[in-house]
Amino acid sequence: MTAIFLAVILIVGYHFESQHPLRRLKLVRQTGYNLYFRIGYTGFQMASYALLPSLLMVYITAIINGVADKALFTDKTYATFFSTTFMLYVMLFAVLIMKTRLMSIQRRFKGVTVHGYEMFDENKPSAEKQAIYQSLLDVATDREQLIIEAARDVIPLRVILSSGKVYIGWPQHPDLDNGEITQLKLLPILSGFLTDEQKMVISRNYYKHYTHCYDENGELLDVEDDEAGHDHISRFCIILGIDDIKVMSLFSKVAFDAIENDKVD
Repeated sequence: MTAIFLAVILIVGYHFESQHPLRRLKLVRQTGYNLYFRIGYTGFQMASYALLPSLLMVYITAIINGVADKALFTDKTYATFFSTTFMLYVMLFAVLIMKTRLMSIQRRFKGVTVHGYEMFDENKPSAEKQAIYQSLLDVATDREQLIIEAARDVIPLRVILSSGKVYIGWPQHPDLDNGEITQLKLLPILSGFLTDEQKMVISRNYYKHYTHCYDENGELLDVEDDEAGHDHISRFCIILGIDDIKVMSLFSKVAFDAIENDKVD
């Protein structure tokens, strides 16, 4: 019975953590003993809330059944019988309390998303929206925070691959729900390479093509399909493996030109 009780506690903790709008973002990054301790702590927390109603139900059960010696159709004593009943009630109420709390939290956050991480598209973002966004930043690494902030503020990102290839473009919004970011989706606006002297050379300008063929929403303008290449600007996005990225930083063409033209004495 003890093994069943512990298993139910772990299941209750895992279900609550994995379905919680905020906590699930941290849960997906937990492994090993950290994961067990996290879901175990939450499970026992729910069980502690279930103690009082469980004791009350055991007391009511004892009153209804009486305490006189009766045949229990088992070789167990009354003490064992009531302790087993108590554990069953704790498991039952732990599940009910967990589901009640979870439904209340999910109802609060229902329909609340940080679409595109645009925290400032409203004058006063809701507390729920700010909480979800902050949870994203809390679990994100420095590299992932840079991607999120660049996507949120629509700032070009400079990416240098291990091969020396350079891409500059707008990162698309990564999804952290299933764990760490393993790929970067980028809409390139410039590309080039690093020379042997580690100087960056821009060899292609995609932005001119975008402005000629697409409007500000990425929709195709009145040009021939063969000239545009794709029916929407998003189809020019490239996928880069995070492990292949050597250097990543925000990019400003104005600052880049100023630094390049300022010769060191």
